[in-house]
Amino acid sequence: MRGSLYGAFGDKHGMLLAAIEHYSDGSIAQLAARLNSSEPADQSLRAALMHYTRSASALEGLDGCFIVNTTLEMMPEDTQLHGRIESFMKRTLTLLTAAVIRGQSEGVFNSNLDERAVGDFLLCMIQGLRVFGKMVHEESRLTAIVDMSMTTIAKR
Repeated sequence: MRGSLYGAFGDKHGMLLAAIEHYSDGSIAQLAARLNSSEPADQSLRAALMHYTRSASALEGLDGCFIVNTTLEMMPEDTQLHGRIESFMKRTLTLLTAAVIRGQSEGVFNSNLDERAVGDFLLCMIQGLRVFGKMVHEESRLTAIVDMSMTTIAKR
């Protein structure tokens, strides 16, 4: 078995890169499906953020996010891994920014806010939820963070 794994991936680092790529593709597909639902943009974004509140903590019995955990442990000189994680973050940011633009055009998000800055805010909030959720296992506290984020970007 060992020979076949190393034959396919080269070494442990190759296996890690392949695992990150596989995990990233699945996470991006799930986020895209949630954000591109037929619901209004505010409802689809909130549903996506609520997914992160549940998966961020022991509420679903998970051990956290593979991307976040890897990012926190990543060696700065590992340019291949850094590139994979950066690609994941950029793809996530693109989806979040598109959801903001859609919400602004639907009139549910504040159109005076810079959509890229809101996308960055949401990306940071999601990653923060994933870290914070490893310690806080109260869904109401995590939901309050989502609600505060939604209020922040809502049309006034």
